[in-house]
Amino acid sequence: MAGGQVAALAGLAGAVSQTGPSYFLGLSQLFGKQATASSLQVRGFYCWVRHPLYLFAILFLWLTPGM
Repeated sequence: MAGGQVAALAGLAGAVSQTGPSYFLGLSQLFGKQATASSLQVRGFYCWVRHPLYLFAILFLWLTPGM
């Protein structure tokens, strides 16, 4: 389970880096920068799943041995 959690965290970090850390944290919107890509993302994790951030977070929580 711990290995699965590490893989989920790695996937989550990859999805955040693909989205853009400042955009993910809301800093780019705060400082007035608009999203540069107005088209649909079809590369990386977004090629396989619609919400990779949700997927990896759910996998991380699902693999927690004790709730």
